[in-house]
Amino acid sequence: LLLHVYHLALHNRYQEARDLLLMSHIQDNIGNTDIRTQIFFNRSMAQMGLCAFRCGEIRQAMHCLADLHQHHQQQRIRELLAQGVSQRYGPSVDQENMKEEKKRQLPFHIHINLDMLEAVHLVSAMLVEVPNIALHGIHNKRRILSKSFRRFFDSHLRQAFNGPPENTRDLVMAATKAMRVGDWEKCVKFVFKLRMWDSIPNKDSVQAALKNKIQEETLRTYLLTYGSQFITIHLDKLVEMFQLSSTTIYRISSKMMVNEQLQGAWDQPSQSIIISSIEPSKLQKAALAYAEKIAGFAEQNERMMEQRVGFYKNGDAGRRSSQTRRPRADSSTNQHRRF
Repeated sequence: LLLHVYHLALHNRYQEARDLLLMSHIQDNIGNTDIRTQIFFNRSMAQMGLCAFRCGEIRQAMHCLADLHQHHQQQRIRELLAQGVSQRYGPSVDQENMKEEKKRQLPFHIHINLDMLEAVHLVSAMLVEVPNIALHGIHNKRRILSKSFRRFFDSHLRQAFNGPPENTRDLVMAATKAMRVGDWEKCVKFVFKLRMWDSIPNKDSVQAALKNKIQEETLRTYLLTYGSQFITIHLDKLVEMFQLSSTTIYRISSKMMVNEQLQGAWDQPSQSIIISSIEPSKLQKAALAYAEKIAGFAEQNERMMEQRVGFYKNGDAGRRSSQTRRPRADSSTNQHRRF
């Protein structure tokens, strides 16, 4: 079944691969299977993430690759995909387990490009996380959609000096900064410089779809970030800035108004957005600050209860179930996080 899912994802049949995987419910008990099945599951999820990216399913691509990249270490990802052996030293190393792990390694010609996996994950997370940052603020830690991407971006912002981007991560971070200020052309230029495009089939069609997605998400980010600074925004000006059709801009902005993300309304005779910026009163500001403090207290209380109650009742099981594991022969609980 997993090999069939891998085959469907390899040939850009994402919907069929996803439906087959979900109907099988194999992700519910993947921890109770043997090590080789867990490796096939990890490889199927990685291939599904690449397939979703090629098919334009950006959010699904981020979710498929999120658990795999939560370790931030290439060597750990190699172990999960059976493309490398962990480098463990010392007297506690079991030689028999090392031999079994080496036997499970896959030949080089069927390896998945790890640089392409990282690039797809970061680009997908950028398109999802940047509008989320513009909506909720960069300091709001409770509304994070991609923790690994946010950690990389926070580290990039804390650096005193950032040189010209050279590797995959630097290029995506530079594209993120351009996208936050509404410069979609610069963002596209950095994304198209990634080395992953040499390994993606039909890259012209994928690049065209990705460019359109970047333009739409940059428009959404621009309206969320700078919308309150305007009184009116003319439709022709947005068409000129983002090179999108008037229908697409009307659809995106109207959806933002319905979801109360953009405080404004369309003026049909002038074809412009009238921004209604209403300053909150002192009572409203105090209520918002009070609600944030209550949420912080509740979160702190939950952490204390987990430390006191969850530790004694659940033991190590509660902690181990939320971590992705390296497939090893000495324990049946070493696994990748479920889909």
